Amino acid sequence: MRGFRGFPASLALVTLISLPLRADPAAEARFHDELARRHYDARRFDAALREFFLEQRAAPNPRIAFNIALCFQQLKRSEEAYHFFTEYAASNDRDSERRAYAEKVLAELDASVARVLVTSDPPGADIFVDQREHGSYGTTPRLLALPAGQHRIAVDAQGYETGETTVTAAKGQLVEAPITLARVVGELDVSSSVPATAAVLSSEGRTIAQGPTPLVAAIPPGSYQVVVVAPGHLPWSGLASVQAKQATAVAAAPALIPAPTSDLTVTANVAGGLVELDGEPAGFAPTVLTAVPVGEHRVRVRSPLRLAWTGTVPVTADERTWVTVSLEEPPTVHRSPATWVVGGLAGAMLGAAGVLGVMAGRTHAEFESADSHSDRSALRDRGIALNTASTALLVSGLIAAGSAIALYFLTSETRGRDSSAAVERRRR
Repeated sequence: MRGFRGFPASLALVTLISLPLRADPAAEARFHDELARRHYDARRFDAALREFFLEQRAAPNPRIAFNIALCFQQLKRSEEAYHFFTEYAASNDRDSERRAYAEKVLAELDASVARVLVTSDPPGADIFVDQREHGSYGTTPRLLALPAGQHRIAVDAQGYETGETTVTAAKGQLVEAPITLARVVGELDVSSSVPATAAVLSSEGRTIAQGPTPLVAAIPPGSYQVVVVAPGHLPWSGLASVQAKQATAVAAAPALIPAPTSDLTVTANVAGGLVELDGEPAGFAPTVLTAVPVGEHRVRVRSPLRLAWTGTVPVTADERTWVTVSLEEPPTVHRSPATWVVGGLAGAMLGAAGVLGVMAGRTHAEFESADSHSDRSALRDRGIALNTASTALLVSGLIAAGSAIALYFLTSETRGRDSSAAVERRRR
């Protein structure tokens, strides 16, 4: 291009390197580049500018931005020239002559343009000046060249409220326009049925908010996982969808951690014996009691005509417990055989004494009714003999009976044993 004092014509207009046609965008860019150079050489800068913009749209390149800046410079549109020279200077083009020329022009334009440095917290927000219809001026931070006067600057960033400020630009001056963006948030209220700690996690697993319940967190809209942890309870987890500028409530109900349990097997030498656990019927031997809480339990096994067994059995979480019960018959009482011999003799003597007593009574009756002296004498002798014998047998029988009674209590012996059980444990 011609007409740039101190800048070789061969460098004024940068053309794209001729490459074989590979794709429509490349062909389109080369077409517009050739038209733009012709218009520029003919000093039809508006037409050249139009073609460079079309080329930039087809194949964006920092060198095209440089050419666009040259066109604006020729048209005496300082603000636009400053804008595109600034864009070029921020690129990664390594051509030292183009870069030196751009920096020289920018330094010269500093005194003739009104500059506004737009920054935002967070950075990377789209910049709009006065009217959004004109499109974005790039992203923050960015140095803009604007016509002198008052301007309304707006910045947009995803997840944030639109930030705005008004500046008054003056030629030759740099005005700063810092804007702090407020996050677009919704409210998440997490409550729990028991005292707990809540954590709000993003879809990537990052912790967005945490603290004791009830937890009230202002967070960006989106879907979140809510985890609630309470001592002695199972962790509770749920999903929450937070809407912008709305409150979302999550009510957690952590369940109690179940007590550790194990198995208890009870067998007995008598099938069908009733098994009781802590006073409650639990089954009939043999039986396996499952989900028995860990700890000591009172076990009782009983069966008709057998002595019941009762004992305390510890149940542990990492072991299975076997209880083998031996139910014994009730004890029996045994006495010395002499008891029954002496008792029999006593009975016989007492019986004989009774018989002789009856005979003595009859003899006495006959004695009373006898007429002759000789008969009465004989009956009297017989009666005396019977009475003497009856008395002797009675006394002997009573003595023998007393001896039998003494032997009954003194020689009694209880034979039998209590029911028992063997407890065995094995690792699960």
